[in-house]
Amino acid sequence: MKKKNLILGGFFVATMLIMSFTTVAKSVDDSNTVEEGSFAIMPNVDIRHMLVNSDSAELPEWSIGNFWEYNMTIRFTLPGCVLFCIDVNRMDAVLVDDDYEGGYLLELSGYLNKFVYSNLDYSPSASYISGNAHVDKSTLSMKEFELSLSGNTPNINFDVVMSMKFNPELDFLEFPIALSEKWDISTGIDIAINGNIQFFGNNVPVEKELQDLSLEDTLSVTDIEEINVEAGEFECFKISGELGDSSSLWYSSEIGYLAKVNITKQLLGAGLECNLGLLSTNFNHPKNNFAPNIPTINGTTNGKQGEEYEYLVSTTDPDGEDVYYKIDWGDGTCSDWIGPKASGEEVKVKNTWEIEAAFDIRVKAKDVNCYETHWSEPLAVTMPVTQSEITQIMSNGYQPSSSPLFFQILKLIQNIR
Repeated sequence: MKKKNLILGGFFVATMLIMSFTTVAKSVDDSNTVEEGSFAIMPNVDIRHMLVNSDSAELPEWSIGNFWEYNMTIRFTLPGCVLFCIDVNRMDAVLVDDDYEGGYLLELSGYLNKFVYSNLDYSPSASYISGNAHVDKSTLSMKEFELSLSGNTPNINFDVVMSMKFNPELDFLEFPIALSEKWDISTGIDIAINGNIQFFGNNVPVEKELQDLSLEDTLSVTDIEEINVEAGEFECFKISGELGDSSSLWYSSEIGYLAKVNITKQLLGAGLECNLGLLSTNFNHPKNNFAPNIPTINGTTNGKQGEEYEYLVSTTDPDGEDVYYKIDWGDGTCSDWIGPKASGEEVKVKNTWEIEAAFDIRVKAKDVNCYETHWSEPLAVTMPVTQSEITQIMSNGYQPSSSPLFFQILKLIQNIR
């Protein structure tokens, strides 16, 4: 029973984070757009008075193309040991279908920046998260989601898929949200994990199914307060749960969903932590202004480590305004905003990769009013490790079966099983 409770606590943390990505909303009020580190407000409009003019928030509306971008961290610690830690950078949740099996469908994508297991810091140089989520229209409750984690280095590749279904739906927010309101959540969870890790052609399968797990908690709106995240400053409803020692979510009508999540919990001597912060969104943009079209990026798809390569990015703006570009190079680095550039102009950008791996590079754009697009479809770029380099590694005494990293990951897989 203790082991089951510990597992459920971990899944509760993961679930709260996924909900942060996947329950996206669009308010009926017109207001603003957000960029990293700033908050662009429509002239002569007091947006906080307009959106939060009482102690309650109604069920928001959302439409195709809305996106929210977050940074996320999950940590699971034992005394003196980081058992598990995952950092996800620039996690994008985009609404792509408003009539998917009677609900909403969101696509998820992001960069897996760090992975630590049992104090072993394994941070692959090219690792990604992608997936989708299915959300109820009338309540914004979670029906199911699926996430794919993939990464590659010269020595190790992995590809793991995790799916989670809720029965009944996880009704995570109770609208209208009002100060001092309290509600219970209760659902059953089915989880499936499948994939493999590859060591020099040796595959180690990852397979696990967990069914009929239960999740219960009581949530309440404890305060209305202003908080700061990278996207800006927002007035939020603070929602706290009873499961965590210090578990709070901050919901903002200004952005239509969560601006911030901080959860900490001690379970049977183990510590659970999760943190999430908003980076950007196109929520509540002015109706008389249109975002640029999603940009494209083209260029070399095969190259050599340490050499510089040139790429072309471009987009058009429906309003004919100048645009700015930001490039995610797929190795954890991201450019500053490049511009202003004329609408339709092809812009040259350059990058050098210092390790051999396969990278997914992508680009986003914004106009002069800071109305952003979400990330483009990725362009796969490969800096392959050559057979001679593999031969050199093997001749230097590398044996997968004797590698400490090999045994660490085998241990991880055995524990998952």
